[in-house]
Amino acid sequence: MAGDTRVEARGAQAWDEARQVALPPLDCVLAKGDCLFMLAEDMELAGSYLRMLAAVVRPEYGEMRFFGQAEAGMDEEVWQALRRKIGYVDHAIPLLSVLSGIDNVKLPARYHRLGDEEAIGRRARELLEAIDYRADHAVLPAYMSELQRRHLSIVRALMLEPQLLFLNDPFAGLGSTQQRMIAEFLLGQVRQGRIGLLLSTDNPQLVHEYAGAVLFCSEQAMLLFDSWQQFHDSTNEQVRDYIGQQRRRCDIFN
Repeated sequence: MAGDTRVEARGAQAWDEARQVALPPLDCVLAKGDCLFMLAEDMELAGSYLRMLAAVVRPEYGEMRFFGQAEAGMDEEVWQALRRKIGYVDHAIPLLSVLSGIDNVKLPARYHRLGDEEAIGRRARELLEAIDYRADHAVLPAYMSELQRRHLSIVRALMLEPQLLFLNDPFAGLGSTQQRMIAEFLLGQVRQGRIGLLLSTDNPQLVHEYAGAVLFCSEQAMLLFDSWQQFHDSTNEQVRDYIGQQRRRCDIFN
């Protein structure tokens, strides 16, 4: 399908390595320009789905389509080529300790030969400035703050100019102001039409403030809602249980 900018899941089931079981089926579509927040209590569960949607791993069952092409018909070369169109960020994936911050950022573009050194350096500096990265570019990751490392991981993924960006719990370990800074930057990329965005979080306050649509992740089912209000007003038993558990933590449910 020419010009298709979507990832589609149709009854797609990710694999839970810890329990060695297939997770509940997922139906969703993410296209360039979309913003979808995955809300989950169990971030390991959410991570399994994100890796499947980002083409890091293949689905255990069901159908996935990437940019109009069925995953089942893709050979390994085509599958690997998706890395240029889909960005995946996980704070558990470390930066390369022997490279400076700027060289960590440049590495994917250098590997894929996306321009000469001057062009790659210019794009890296522009993205770092846009995300408000504040550190000496020559500093190694071990000497950076958690926020600085998070900034570098996000910019590293954006260097390939992906159409879709998936982030696994990008706010973990950050303060509320830092979380909002990252959310504003990512939403800015969506508003400018550069990416489609799906990220997971266990912070319902951020979902309330920033989400366009909400994907609720539970062990029983994956439920997609068009808006925060639709999620908040849902009569689904799992959603009502989750909201009940969160009332003491979040004023938005009171």
